[in-house]
Amino acid sequence: MVIDRRSWLAALIGVLAQSACSSAAPAPAKPPPPPLSLDPLDTLATSADLVWMVRARPRAIAQIPWLIPAIGRIVPEPHFDAFRLRTGLDPRQLHEVLLLRYGAALGDAEAQIVRHNADAVAVEKSFFARLSSDAERIEDHPELVRIAGTIGRTRHAFARLGRDVVAFQQRGDTAKGPVAIASLFARGKLTRAPRLLAEYPLGPLVGRFGDAPVIAAAIGPFTDEWKKAAHGLLEIATAVGAAARPTARENVGIAIALVGAFGQDAAKAAEVFRTAWDEVALSTMGGLLGLDRPVEAPVSAGHEDVVTLSVELEPGRLTEGLKALIEQDIEAIMRLD
Repeated sequence: MVIDRRSWLAALIGVLAQSACSSAAPAPAKPPPPPLSLDPLDTLATSADLVWMVRARPRAIAQIPWLIPAIGRIVPEPHFDAFRLRTGLDPRQLHEVLLLRYGAALGDAEAQIVRHNADAVAVEKSFFARLSSDAERIEDHPELVRIAGTIGRTRHAFARLGRDVVAFQQRGDTAKGPVAIASLFARGKLTRAPRLLAEYPLGPLVGRFGDAPVIAAAIGPFTDEWKKAAHGLLEIATAVGAAARPTARENVGIAIALVGAFGQDAAKAAEVFRTAWDEVALSTMGGLLGLDRPVEAPVSAGHEDVVTLSVELEPGRLTEGLKALIEQDIEAIMRLD
């Protein structure tokens, strides 16, 4: 067989060209997504339409030796174990928890954002297993997964954010509610929405309580029912906050603050606040909680934009009173009803 020299040369050039193309450098790899921003925990929540919030550090509380018996009386050991089995989370080991309640704009949603030390994937699987219908799983980021679905008759949402943060939501729009907002904040995608503690009055109010292991706050304007509280002080208050912390004498220190434009009437407002406290302390509920027998008399003070009251309570009666008041609620929470 005679091979045409020009045909052979053309074939050789074609082979070399194909080989050159196949050995060319591969296309550059897609850059990895930016890391999630998860610290501090409050930057994952918004203050928009917030009704109330609670920030707690359960692990710090559970490590206070003289409080351990009190915690056991309020929440028996089997309740903690049952909660861990159902959710993958041990409440006593949670570093920080944000409990949030929003208004109508967010569908009256309730949310919990949790910093934990558990297996995040196991927590996700536990949540998914509880869904009864309409389950949907979305991966927004290699380290961020959102899940939505129905439990009973209520819509729920969940997000796994990195290795040590999870968020839960009950009610509201699962695509635009607190869990979706937390996911967007974590990815740096929501720049205009106000962060939880970034603005007045909530930021300064929570900040004044420092590192207290339990802090609660509510934003005004308050409903007509609440306006009557504290002898009408809540009618002019823009926010109210309270904190609890252990004291050097192994008691529970309570601090309460009302934020508002008290101006020159601040001293009088402090007196009214103290009177209102005394009335609550002498009520049936006050007696149940031991408010009528403080370690020392409460101290109130007034400033131009805040009125405060502090008191130290003996933990025994406080514990028994709390147990009586919230025993059924605690059982429901630990069952995840």
